[in-house]
This record gives sequence, structure tokens and C-alpha cells, in this order.
Amino acid sequence: MSINRKQRRKQKRQARPAAATVAAISRYPEVVRSLSMIQQLREKGSAGPAADLARQVLAIEPGNHHIHLALGGALQDGRKFDDAIACYLHCIKLAPQDATGHAQLARCLIETGDFPGAVASCERALKLAPDALGLHQMAGKAYERMARFGDAAGHYKAVADRTGYH
Repeated sequence: MSINRKQRRKQKRQARPAAATVAAISRYPEVVRSLSMIQQLREKGSAGPAADLARQVLAIEPGNHHIHLALGGALQDGRKFDDAIACYLHCIKLAPQDATGHAQLARCLIETGDFPGAVASCERALKLAPDALGLHQMAGKAYERMARFGDAAGHYKAVADRTGYH
């Protein structure tokens, strides 16, 4: 069953990011499209090409923390943790009030086994986004790996209280 032209136009409009969202991410529409392509490559498991594209996009707009996040994610997918950590630290330097950089750094530090660093990053992110349940779970996981079960339980309880899942 085919759809008519009016329905296709409506689908295209809905697929485009809103102008306010695009402006918040970058002043260049090409950067926004490239970030979307980087995410698609990462979802397909193509970490290398995603990182290469992110590096090319950084040449266009080197001060954009969204691009540093995307590059860090691609590097982390490719198990290049030291490079990913450097990207996340640069992202945090560019946008210290954005909890995403702190959260991604914490996720990477957990993978490398730096649990005290992960806890510190989670705590900084939780100050910026106290209702982020994923951050509470990550902090609980890091505390649990450090055998600080009381602290872990506090974060797990925060998740359980908000979700009703115990």
C-alpha cells in the first residue's frame, strides 16, 4: 500500500529536527546531519568510520561539545578508552554545565575499572541532573564494584523509589 504525496511530506517534516533543536546543536545544518550519521554508524557497529566522520566534523566546528561527545562515544565503542576519556574531558571543559559529558565520562571510567573516578563523574552529573535514573544506576554500580554497598544501596533506592521497581 503506497502513501500519497501529502503523507510523504508530513513524514519528511516530522523526520527533520526542529529548527530550535538544530540551532542548539550547531549553526551548521551539515554538522547536525553528520551527528545523526555518526549515531547511525555507531548503531550498526561501525565505530571506526563513525570516529573518522566525527574527526572530519570537528574540523568544521572544533568548539562544539556535541561533536566531542559523538567522537568519544565512537572511540569508546572501538575500545579506545584513553582517547575517549580525553574527548569527554574536552567536552566537559567546553560545556561544564551539561551533565551528558560527565555521564559519558563515568560510563567510560567504569569500563576501564576506574571506579572512584566514575563515582566522582556520576556525582558531578547528578548535581546537574538529579532526576537522571541512569546516573543513579551507574553510581550504584560503581559503588558496588568498590564494595561500598551502603552508598550503592542509596543510589539503587533512588531508582526504586522513582520507578516502583524494587
